[in-house]
Amino acid sequence: MDGLIWHDLESGAYAADLDFWAGLGQARVLELGAGAGRVSLMLAVCGSRVTAVDLDEELLDALCHRAGELGVEVETLVADARTLDLGARFEHVIAPAAFIQLLTRREDRVATMERAAQHLEPGGTLWLAIHPDLDEALFDPALPPGPTWVGPYESRVEDAKREGNLLILRFRRRDRLRDRTTTAEVVYADAGCIEAEAAEAGLRPRERVLLSQDDRYSESVIFGFGL
Repeated sequence: MDGLIWHDLESGAYAADLDFWAGLGQARVLELGAGAGRVSLMLAVCGSRVTAVDLDEELLDALCHRAGELGVEVETLVADARTLDLGARFEHVIAPAAFIQLLTRREDRVATMERAAQHLEPGGTLWLAIHPDLDEALFDPALPPGPTWVGPYESRVEDAKREGNLLILRFRRRDRLRDRTTTAEVVYADAGCIEAEAAEAGLRPRERVLLSQDDRYSESVIFGFGL
């Protein structure tokens, strides 16, 4: 349950990309790194047939529960995007919320894009959402960003640092119900090589869509690639 709480608190409120995903229309969609269903559930409500993949079984269980509450169906699969082989093809393969950047090794990103390409229908598109400028997440340690919270749960980014081409965010998480404070790290890779890595995976650029920042999240870009 802890993983679901912090997943929802730290990323569940992001909505700047939802209009874009809804604009894909009613289609056969494969989502990589689906989590608890922020995007998959919206797509299913809009009439798409969605397969949601994630390594975290707890988050996918929550997705299924929420799908039942909404009266929609989403196929879920606990699987690794780097080795995925569903034997099926989709009009769209999507990786929202900078999922591709959370794979910090080049070989893992290329492998993920190669497997995604194998799941595209002829004319289909792989959509990758990225943060183009990770330095925007850096801040003065004396002036940290404010916390976010839901009920008794509070999350705060207490440190953001660069190590080579990586951005490391350190979260402090407070559970007031259990009077417990923990920390966690999230690591992002720079986006500069994504297009070259996509070419290595046999993909060609098609489209680039800029999503503006909001009060909590920096701007992001969605890249579209095809075979």
